[in-house]
Amino acid sequence: MQEYPLQQSASGTTRRATIAKRDRVTIHVDAASGGSSNPSYTQLLAARVPAEVLQVSGGEQIRGKQVEATTTYVVSIDYLPGITLDQRCQITIISGVYNGTVIYTHRVHFETDRSRPKNMQLHCRSR
Repeated sequence: MQEYPLQQSASGTTRRATIAKRDRVTIHVDAASGGSSNPSYTQLLAARVPAEVLQVSGGEQIRGKQVEATTTYVVSIDYLPGITLDQRCQITIISGVYNGTVIYTHRVHFETDRSRPKNMQLHCRSR
């Protein structure tokens, strides 16, 4: 899970700081019928969502006789009820360092506070 930075207060106590959501993303969900193998990302779920986008790894894979570059990102956003654990989403980063990058979710984590979802971490890959 993403580690929040520590902050010292004037009284000397240490607390976790909130993550600054400086980036903006647009989220489209898969509108293909019945688990089709060809997703159709035409249904807009949310536009200009504040997010923190982190590139966590990257590399190359050999598939057949071709080398394919892959990059993994973690997108942290406030809870959106339209995204479920098995929801396929296309995320377009529209501001920040990775502006214009299109990535796709492959894992969703919910962060809870008092048994209620508060934040979401969308683990994504580039294609």
